[in-house]
Amino acid sequence: MSEIKTEDFPLIQFEGEIILADNLKKCEYAHQRLVEFMDQKEIAEEKIIFGFDTETRPSFTRGTNYKVALLQFSTDNLAILIRTHFIAIPPIVRYILESPEITKVGLACHDDVKAIKKVDEEINCVNIVDVAKVAKHCGHTLLGLNNLCHSVLGKRVSKKSKLTNWENEHLTSEQILYAATDAFVTLQIYQELIRTQGL
Repeated sequence: MSEIKTEDFPLIQFEGEIILADNLKKCEYAHQRLVEFMDQKEIAEEKIIFGFDTETRPSFTRGTNYKVALLQFSTDNLAILIRTHFIAIPPIVRYILESPEITKVGLACHDDVKAIKKVDEEINCVNIVDVAKVAKHCGHTLLGLNNLCHSVLGKRVSKKSKLTNWENEHLTSEQILYAATDAFVTLQIYQELIRTQGL
């Protein structure tokens, strides 16, 4: 089966609050907002689910590889971007990654987990769900992010910033929106599959 052509479908972008955590003060604010979100879910007795992704500086030279530069979590209206190239992984992020009670939804996230362990080998990531595997179980055959975005949500994702330098001192507004949207879209696809397939 050929790739789906998605050019004519509406673009999906994250429209909520984005916190770019690249220093202690912003990490403290990210911690506060994440705890608020999780507390609200617990009070409502709802599952805690985050969209999850990472970004790494692309390598165009054989044998040259880089560590994860950005780690993203997203809810429906909050995106936290952790600049792991500049700061250590904050305790709240470690807690989320290691909690069996919190679901982290990504795409091809086995690679993300391996990349995170290169940043901190002691992190034990659990309850990581690959939305591609869920989609395949539901009968989808084209499992790339844009194909799933089209077939499940009827929208498309811009990938213009994918091969940019995520280790730059300052990320552009386009990079920030791209990173937030990637994590957000995986969450939206997962939630829609759960809703429509009764999983």
